[in-house]
Amino acid sequence: MTVENERERKLAQLPPELMAKYVAKKKQVEDAFKQDCETFGFVVKTLIQKDPALEERLRIALADTIKDMEESFTQKIDQYLDQLVILLSL
Repeated sequence: MTVENERERKLAQLPPELMAKYVAKKKQVEDAFKQDCETFGFVVKTLIQKDPALEERLRIALADTIKDMEESFTQKIDQYLDQLVILLSL
């Protein structure tokens, strides 16, 4: 079973009140991720303006960093979903 299928299976188990908590938490984490991406992008843009020779290396580093942040975001959301599913079994 893929990670996405497993996530969908768990989400299908949630009653409406826990689904609302999940959606709110996901939005909170997404908003923080978006803000972090904007901040990192602004810093990279500013550094490139100061020293254009850094552009290629900084763009690669930014892409890698955003990928890492996205993985962390997904992990946080999946861990929260796991916690909600555990609550169902109590």
